[in-house]
Amino acid sequence: MIRKWLSVVGSLALLFSGCAKRQSGPEIVYVPAPPAAAEKSTRSAVLVIQEPHPAAPAVTPAPPAPHPAAPSRPPAVVRVRPAVPHFAPVPVLGPRESPAEQKALRQAILRSQQEVQQAIERLRRSGLPENEQGTLGGAQVFLAGSIRSLQDNDLESALNLVRKAQLLVRALESSP
Repeated sequence: MIRKWLSVVGSLALLFSGCAKRQSGPEIVYVPAPPAAAEKSTRSAVLVIQEPHPAAPAVTPAPPAPHPAAPSRPPAVVRVRPAVPHFAPVPVLGPRESPAEQKALRQAILRSQQEVQQAIERLRRSGLPENEQGTLGGAQVFLAGSIRSLQDNDLESALNLVRKAQLLVRALESSP
């Protein structure tokens, strides 16, 4: 009987106190900023993140007060317009190369693509071993990506991809 009471009391103590491993740390709660005059700092298990204080709103004066002889009109209302933040203008990004440089770069990419395509055809006809077929496929994928990038006028990507295809083709051509 005493064991039964002890187990009930122990169970109730655990129920009300909770398990030590299940105790949680500080809780984070987001609250809007309090009015500027009511700054409080409290220390508890709850971490409070406050919204930054808003900029002072621009106050537009109300229209002239009505004549005092007319008590039937409601009092004047002050209209408050929120301040509009002023951002610096963002410069427009343009191509780094001049039109003549872009044209020359486009022609160089086209020449490289043609060279890689011819090298791929030569390697395909030469009958590569099965373990090098994957490398040849990778070169073809890079070449196709370069062609797509060139069609999309992304010269930087087109050049990067055709260079990767060239590296793979040269590695296949130099392998015994």
